[in-house]
Amino acid sequence: MRNTILSSLWFRLVVAFAIVAVVAVGTVAVLANLAMTREMERYLVQSGQARAERLQVVLLDYYEARGSWASVEQHAAFRPVRQPVPQPGQPKPPIPDRVILTDPQGRVIADSFAQQLRGKHIAQADLERAAPVIVRDQVVGYVLVNPPPAVIQQWPSLAEQYLAQVNQSLLWASLLTLLVTVVLGLWLSRQISAPLRRLGRAARGIAAGDLTRRAGIRGGGEIGELGRTFDHMAESLARQEELRQHMVADIAHELRTPLTVLQGNVEAMLDGVRPPSSDNLAAIHEETLLLARLVNDLRDLALVDAGQLKLERVPLDLGELAGRVVTRLEPRAAEAGLTLRLQAEATPGLIVQADPDRLAQVLHNLLANALQYTPAGGTVTVTLARPDARRVSVQVTDTGVGIPPVDLPYIFERFYRADPSRARTHWAGGAGIGLTVVKSLVEAHGGTIDVESPVPEHDRGTRFTVTLPSGVGG
Repeated sequence: MRNTILSSLWFRLVVAFAIVAVVAVGTVAVLANLAMTREMERYLVQSGQARAERLQVVLLDYYEARGSWASVEQHAAFRPVRQPVPQPGQPKPPIPDRVILTDPQGRVIADSFAQQLRGKHIAQADLERAAPVIVRDQVVGYVLVNPPPAVIQQWPSLAEQYLAQVNQSLLWASLLTLLVTVVLGLWLSRQISAPLRRLGRAARGIAAGDLTRRAGIRGGGEIGELGRTFDHMAESLARQEELRQHMVADIAHELRTPLTVLQGNVEAMLDGVRPPSSDNLAAIHEETLLLARLVNDLRDLALVDAGQLKLERVPLDLGELAGRVVTRLEPRAAEAGLTLRLQAEATPGLIVQADPDRLAQVLHNLLANALQYTPAGGTVTVTLARPDARRVSVQVTDTGVGIPPVDLPYIFERFYRADPSRARTHWAGGAGIGLTVVKSLVEAHGGTIDVESPVPEHDRGTRFTVTLPSGVGG
């Protein structure tokens, strides 16, 4: 349990937020201390120099009146000041200014802090910031007010006292910031980790075979998009599983019907009930052709899935190929009471680079389906055209029952089949693989296939449009 919490996303996010907060506050504290120390020292030096300049006039009068610095420590400017001692529980009292007077060589003559530095020397670098006392163009002394801490090691500076208070404030601010960061981190981590946990549970459910599981993540951003993508994937998997189950049932049905017919006819002939006449043998032959077509479609679909569908491309006159397929199917159309016709633009040579057998299979499947789902008295038309210099199109248009709008978006999906109650009455019937194979073969040739139903010209029927690259290249 402990390892689970430590490895959880929300815990890592909270720790990351806390570390960022501590680093940020610590960095601000360090930079603030450096900046305030520098600015406080500069302020003390400048304020000390300003007061030293004011004392400079007073001490100049003193020197001119006496001709020396004798008894200058008795001057009001150097009245002894003791180090303030704070009382327990009370804030520290303000530290008074410290006034120091040196001779021209930097030796301290008077010190307002109980003459602690009297007789000691001040560094030349510190004297350069002091206010000189000049009498008749001659420096007779230097006045320093609040010299830098390096001069008076034993006395806490105003900067130190101020920084102690600032650091205390920063400490409380850091604790408050850390607390707020942890609370916000918990909230934000929950907002991030909760959808991911739902996504994980849904993924485990799907992995276990429950294709009804959904993440149900709402909202925008990357996580919302991930949730919607996952749900879309789950819906696709569920749909493919449903289609697969239907496919098994449909293929079994498609195989059962001709096999039952074949078995019944053969048994009848063996029992002498039916003679082995030409008509009876023709019926058996027709059922074997149906079986062969179904098996070939399944084989082609397997080749497409395995990426092993090979095309023997040659320069091919699309008009001649369409004419042969139409001629082959004319007897079937006449037997069904349908009109089958071929229309081609007056364009010399509709040449494509294609596999003749595979392209003939595409046209044969489209025309066979059109003839099957067009009532007697209807028309099936094959139209060849060149939309532009780079493309050639083949349209198969019928005046049949058409495709219901609910089925139209899925007509090329493998194993898709309409409602069984009407599966045999329109294009979405059958085993659901013929049009999938057609689409795969067209795309393998670098072309496209589109479907339109009903056809606008007669407000019914279906039109398939196959578009292929023209010419002999590629």
